Amino acid sequence: MNEDLSAWALAARMGWTVVITIVASLLLGIWVDSLLHTSPFGTLFFVFLGSVVAIIGIYRQAVAALEAAARRRQHKDQGREPPRQEPPEKPSDADDE
Repeated sequence: MNEDLSAWALAARMGWTVVITIVASLLLGIWVDSLLHTSPFGTLFFVFLGSVVAIIGIYRQAVAALEAAARRRQHKDQGREPPRQEPPEKPSDADDE
């Protein structure tokens, strides 16, 4: 169940990476075109650039996920629990007084 959830979370994160990157580059391209009166070249350039950045982002996320899966598999094969990453400690409010 946990593996299925993490797969869905990875897919959602990759999808949002693509959507946000391309939409932001599209809006930037439209804005540049309106300033420089170069329509549609600025939009095309920035959408192409945004697509490249999105592909790089997806690649990095996939590599990180595969490395994490390999570490989990290695720890499982050795019969021990993989190390958990502890969340950073929150500063206590008692220091403010």
